[in-house]
Amino acid sequence: MALLFLIACTNAPAQLLRVTLAVSSRPSAYLSEWYRPQNGTVVITSANGVPSERSDIRVETEIMSSDGRIIYKLPYLQSELLQAAGNAVTFPLSSILQLQKGQFSDARLTNSFSNGGRLDAGQYSIRVRLWDGATEKALSEWTAEKVFLISSYQLPQLMQPADGKELDVHQANSAIIFRWTPMTPAPAQGLATYRIQICQVLPGHTPMQSLRSTPPIEDRLIKGATQYIWQPRLNVTTPDPVVTSQFIWTVQTLDEMDMPVPTADPSVEGRSQPYVFSFVSKTPTPDSIAVTINKR
Repeated sequence: MALLFLIACTNAPAQLLRVTLAVSSRPSAYLSEWYRPQNGTVVITSANGVPSERSDIRVETEIMSSDGRIIYKLPYLQSELLQAAGNAVTFPLSSILQLQKGQFSDARLTNSFSNGGRLDAGQYSIRVRLWDGATEKALSEWTAEKVFLISSYQLPQLMQPADGKELDVHQANSAIIFRWTPMTPAPAQGLATYRIQICQVLPGHTPMQSLRSTPPIEDRLIKGATQYIWQPRLNVTTPDPVVTSQFIWTVQTLDEMDMPVPTADPSVEGRSQPYVFSFVSKTPTPDSIAVTINKR
């Protein structure tokens, strides 16, 4: 994980603290996950190298979009007190965010994060400065804006069975291998989770109608891997007027919070373009054999 370092120190006598901000170049899109060290840390030290006595400090934090618009702000007067003492003290980034105390720029973001929402894909920057908790005097300058990226992702492409593939009917009682490409780029936080869903197409329905309205006959979560072996144990050799031998499958990609990976079209819900396959009898009938012989 690449860490980007930013140091802001003070020159005025009253400004006694040095702030070292380390932020992952690709942190989690969920600000609520920024308590994890892999997203970054904040180190506060004495500016003159002399161990400081225990003191209460407040933080002021701003997150900006790429166009400079402030999307989140923690005013220092609303900040919870942090305690610093000694040569250095380390805090997680959640300590400078304090999501329950800060303010989002619009109601959509406020509602999103109150329900476990995430930052949209794009480029952002963050900066912070410190204040004395008792005198309300600034203890540091603003750090320079530190840029970080929330990635946009390309959903997996289904591979096998290919769209329109006709499988031998005997495979319905054995095993079928499903394969797809991985999501790109790879997630910065852990492994992607793939949810494979297989639906049987109902008579009188299109494959997409069955996918949207029919409970899947197979629904599995797969961590990291891009292959699944399905053992259907279906009897499709006996004619049945209420079933078909056509199936539709797709893969839904989930992030580290088990939420669908966002795309430009929210209605997609992280699902790859589905494929259709069917079971057919590939054993020649006596009539077909006779025809073949007569053609020779």
